[in-house]
Amino acid sequence: MSNTKKLNESALTVPKSRSPSSELELLSEQYTLAAARRFPKGSQVKVTLREENGEVLMDIEGVPEDSVHLLIDVFTRPLPPLSDALGPQRPLPVRPS
Repeated sequence: MSNTKKLNESALTVPKSRSPSSELELLSEQYTLAAARRFPKGSQVKVTLREENGEVLMDIEGVPEDSVHLLIDVFTRPLPPLSDALGPQRPLPVRPS
């Protein structure tokens, strides 16, 4: 019975870092989209933002060492609009009254 109690207590432990807010997720999508537009097709570049200890940190994955110049280009150009990062939006269904 004590094992069950320990398991339940550990399952309720809150992680030290919080998950990113929806704003950070959208900004991450914008950066990833910008990278996808600059890097060759099939590249697996991913940019994520997360909050830790009150700071926003950026993680960059999948950039080949010989393509760092493209990453610099991503960060020196304007980000694509949010509508591009969100993808195509479906219109809301309209019901006749």
